[in-house]
Amino acid sequence: MGGTKEEREIIKSIIDYQNYLKNVYGFDWDSISGVINKLKEEIKEFEEAVKAKDDRKIKEEFGDILITIVNISRFANLDIIKSLE
Repeated sequence: MGGTKEEREIIKSIIDYQNYLKNVYGFDWDSISGVINKLKEEIKEFEEAVKAKDDRKIKEEFGDILITIVNISRFANLDIIKSLE
């Protein structure tokens, strides 16, 4: 289940955005452990937004989770699209 063309393009844009942040601003984690910790933090923030029924914050935190998962796949040398198949 590799997703639709649109879904694959969204994932690619997340990867491109992370590469942009890394190349232009030097923003990146030192290891996969740091990214996993970030995922835990983002999930907690997402749960808090859901509990508060804050739709804007829910959307924001969900996006942060997606970006973090893409980064985990990068650190683990996984093709995120193939992982969905």
